[in-house]
Amino acid sequence: MANRFSEYSGHRRFFAMIMMIMLLSAWPAAVYAAGGDGTGPLVNGVFKPLGLTSATLEDGTNVIDHQNVPLQPKFTLHFDKNVVYLIYWSRNKECFHLYDDEEKEVPINVTKIDDTVDFSKRQYIWVEPVEPLKPGTNYRLYVAPDLIAKNGGSLLASTTEGKGLSILFKTAGEKAAAAPALPEPVATGPAATEPAATEPKLPVTEPVATEPDTVKPAATEPEQPAPAPEPIQKSGDANEPVQESGYTPSPQAIFAKYFAWVCLVIIAAWIIYEFLRRQKNRDNRGAGQ
Repeated sequence: MANRFSEYSGHRRFFAMIMMIMLLSAWPAAVYAAGGDGTGPLVNGVFKPLGLTSATLEDGTNVIDHQNVPLQPKFTLHFDKNVVYLIYWSRNKECFHLYDDEEKEVPINVTKIDDTVDFSKRQYIWVEPVEPLKPGTNYRLYVAPDLIAKNGGSLLASTTEGKGLSILFKTAGEKAAAAPALPEPVATGPAATEPAATEPKLPVTEPVATEPDTVKPAATEPEQPAPAPEPIQKSGDANEPVQESGYTPSPQAIFAKYFAWVCLVIIAAWIIYEFLRRQKNRDNRGAGQ
């Protein structure tokens, strides 16, 4: 009898230990679904917003509204969450654009260091123009609102009112002046005068009286219905597409969240069961005495 009781107690302890391990492994995944950034879902399932921490040159100079940016710059953009996750990188890479003072897009290279190579660089993205910029020219580095963090739910749209982020700067040097327009050459020689051509006289014809024809009303085409007005897409700045972005948590974050809650429910049910079982045993022992 004692061996059976000891074996039963051992099973209960083993079951409790397994449940505690499951809870301890699932709960951090639910809270830190972004891989150590602290960007997992909050209590109400809402993700922390994604924001820009700094935008600097290679020497650490702040590039925002800077007036003396070199012609071959390399911008370092530091965000407050992991933005280089492999699954979302192809999407995030397309969120960066560079425009000149005429709103013409300038080709750029967008690079990152994989978080599996250097975890400390998971929040950094580098932007560099393919060719040197024009001197003394205003530029705008634009980051689209679709930039997403590793957790699958934190978007740049939540901190920029859905409009994205624009970083303005001016390059060093003097802007090249436009070449003056050359005057058209004017002929100076005397122009030969040609006699004016005389039109031949036409024979005079007497008007012939004709009976007036009955005027027939012109056929009227049926009126076409007016075309429906096209929807107007609201936008912020020029060339900045405004996209409504909702919070779409990743499947991994959803699974981790619900798995943790299932573990909590099972442990709570087990505690209630143990309490009722022990209460029943005490009642049975009291009745036996």
